[in-house]
Amino acid sequence: MKFSKYNIIVPKEQDYIIYNTLTGSIIKINSEQYTTNNKELIETGMVVGDDTDELLLYKYKYDGLLYRTTDLDITIATTMNCNLKCPYCFEGENKCAENMTRDVADAIIKFILSKKNKKISICWFGGEPLMNYGIIDYISSQLISSQIEFNAIIISNGTILNDKIIKTIDLFRIRNVQISLDGKRETHNTKRFFSNSQGTYDLILDNVTKLLEKTMIQVLLKINIDRNNMSEFGELYKELNERYENYILRGRLKIMTNYIRNKTNFSGCESCMEDVEYNKFRKKYFKEVDLPQLAPPSPIRCVSSIIIGPDGNIYKCLDLLGEKEKSIGKITKFNASISKQSNYALRYGPFENNECRECLVLPICGGGCPLEREQSIKANKKMKCPEVKYSIKQKIMEVYENLYLKKNVN
Repeated sequence: MKFSKYNIIVPKEQDYIIYNTLTGSIIKINSEQYTTNNKELIETGMVVGDDTDELLLYKYKYDGLLYRTTDLDITIATTMNCNLKCPYCFEGENKCAENMTRDVADAIIKFILSKKNKKISICWFGGEPLMNYGIIDYISSQLISSQIEFNAIIISNGTILNDKIIKTIDLFRIRNVQISLDGKRETHNTKRFFSNSQGTYDLILDNVTKLLEKTMIQVLLKINIDRNNMSEFGELYKELNERYENYILRGRLKIMTNYIRNKTNFSGCESCMEDVEYNKFRKKYFKEVDLPQLAPPSPIRCVSSIIIGPDGNIYKCLDLLGEKEKSIGKITKFNASISKQSNYALRYGPFENNECRECLVLPICGGGCPLEREQSIKANKKMKCPEVKYSIKQKIMEVYENLYLKKNVN
């Protein structure tokens, strides 16, 4: 027997707090009990057989998800057009006024019908997807009339949620909607406004209220954080909790955060945050008690995940949406390049990188973003590792203390 290569040990006085990144187990034992014949260590996967190749074990699980064909996760961009001009939008110049047509919608319907035995999840995306809501109506109605089981979500800026749309939300099996804010009213309105410079803060929250009152949908209210607005988050968080207290308690509304990344060198990108800054910010406001679990492959690698642009081009990553030269095929032709798919799935993988192969956090990191890995390799630069690699021991300590306190209280 031997110790798992994925044990991370945090000494505490005479004890060890041990977390295994492959099994997700966390235990506390006396340091003298850290032996290869310890029954608890064997049961939790912290001690394994001499012939166990744990890297291969993780790769087996990773590849199983990569090639899983029981699901279909399809993102449908009904339009690349948007009624707002957020400066940091990752789509940048790839946004255009193109709307999806019935011909493309019919091809999507035909494709989904051919996958009717799979677990189907649809994400309505854009641009602003509600600017072409007729296509959402058409595709959803056709799938329902064909007795296709599916669930849907929608990512929207929240400004076009009129009564007509709201009435069909539950009918079209849309289970949640993700809507973003960029800070408190004044800050938000400097970033998310209409062509006439009118701000959108009050309109968005009024529409969120309508959604909660008139549908069964869950609202994911995502606050975009950068260095300029992070100081006001506490006040905004309190304001939203007071406004939607009952819905938050019932799980109908969830407040989330995300940090703005510099993907397009937009004006003001100097206010973007790094991983370390953002995680420090989150720790201040969110008492998270969970350790990261086994990382699946990025959707760009997975057979089950595709993105359809308004013109019918098929993509493997939202960051590539609109870059037609990076499309893997056309839904209207019902084909996709196996060569391009295999490149996205298998090239620049973490299992070919010596540093990743030996890294203790690989099972909870998964190798990071494949596109960033490709860019680093082509530029002959070392890929930046995720922040969890450097903070995992502190996180282990915090999680264990939280569990220990709960155990003693109970």
